[in-house]
Amino acid sequence: MRVCFAAVFLAAFPVCAIAAPVSPGEAVQRIGGGVMTVEGIASISTPSTGTVTFVEVNVPGNSAIVQGVILDGDRGKFPDLISYNGKKVQITGSTQTFKGTMRIILTSPDQLKLAEPKP
Repeated sequence: MRVCFAAVFLAAFPVCAIAAPVSPGEAVQRIGGGVMTVEGIASISTPSTGTVTFVEVNVPGNSAIVQGVILDGDRGKFPDLISYNGKKVQITGSTQTFKGTMRIILTSPDQLKLAEPKP
């Protein structure tokens, strides 16, 4: 009975709340790693096509990048997106690769947040 309760209790929390954030370098080592939270400095860009917005997350001095991708139809859910530019953020979601780059599709504002400073 206790095991059943524990399983239900843990299932009630999103996976992202349980997993510790990883750096982009650690994330790219886990390609196909399912749902994860990646932490690093955000660089926000929207190419001239305007159909997607990228939240590129990296760590200074490391070439590994994880892209958060916000499709045009979801952009309205992220009204203050530019305020994340240059700040330490966490993006959470299911990972996939596209042309050799790890991506997380961002469809909900709770998938992007400012990283809490470490004590």
